[in-house]
Amino acid sequence: MKTFKNKNFIKRNYDCTNIIFCQSEIAPNDNWIECNESDINCEQLYVENGVKYFGFL
Repeated sequence: MKTFKNKNFIKRNYDCTNIIFCQSEIAPNDNWIECNESDINCEQLYVENGVKYFGFL
């Protein structure tokens, strides 16, 4: 599994859910860039279609 970061994430918005990282075999779409697993500094939110999403509620 590879780790990807949402390239559109700039800063945390405390009024909504923030999805920052995901882990999957390939990037879900063009909004994700590959990064290191050690960059993940948040909790796992959910799994959908085999993709794990991480961020803040």
